[in-house]
Amino acid sequence: MENLKPLTKLDLSYNPLKCSIPKFIGKLKNLKILNLVFSELNGSVPSELGNCPLLEEMENLKPLTKLDLSYNPLKCSIPKFIGKLKNLKILNLVFSELNGSVPSELGNYSNLTSVMLSFNSLFGSLPQELSALPIRTFSAEKNLLHGPLPPWLGKWTNVDSRLLSANQFSGVIPPELGNCSVMEHLSLSSNLLTGHIPEELCNAASLLEMDLDDDYLSGTIEKAFVNLERFLLVCGTYQL
Repeated sequence: MENLKPLTKLDLSYNPLKCSIPKFIGKLKNLKILNLVFSELNGSVPSELGNCPLLEEMENLKPLTKLDLSYNPLKCSIPKFIGKLKNLKILNLVFSELNGSVPSELGNYSNLTSVMLSFNSLFGSLPQELSALPIRTFSAEKNLLHGPLPPWLGKWTNVDSRLLSANQFSGVIPPELGNCSVMEHLSLSSNLLTGHIPEELCNAASLLEMDLDDDYLSGTIEKAFVNLERFLLVCGTYQL
């Protein structure tokens, strides 16, 4: 396959390869699309991929707009070279058995709108560098993330989904989340959150579902939530 110089698309998805990402891929100079979804890959992402200057979908991959390594047992941390992919718009690392912290280098993007990190073993806090991203969808469910929910999450005013359930976040729900007028889904269940539901969340007029089940919240639910159309609140034994 190293001699396939004209190759522009390589699709190895849904094959139980059970190996690391082949280094020879770096010799396919005309490669534009690389699909490795559900390939049971393991190990780290080889630097040789940086030798594919035309690659649009996987340090020299400047045109790359989408990176999808989901459903592969990589068993490594998020590669820091990802922070150099200036044109990246979509990052999908769901079910990749990732560990380590969320690198601050992810905040280097000006085009990144979708970050999916759910179902891994990432730990630590969310780096503040992410606050400047033009995020529309962010998911980091079922990890080991901890610390307080950062107030800068309210700066993501264009987010439609913010999914952070099944982590170890503690402290109160930041009222700044009410700044997200287009947010439709907010999932914070199965964390260690305390305090009450901020009244400011009623300002998220597009909110369809808010899941706060299995937390340690107290107090009463603001009646203003009743005015939200098509709104579903999941919060266990909360008082109204």
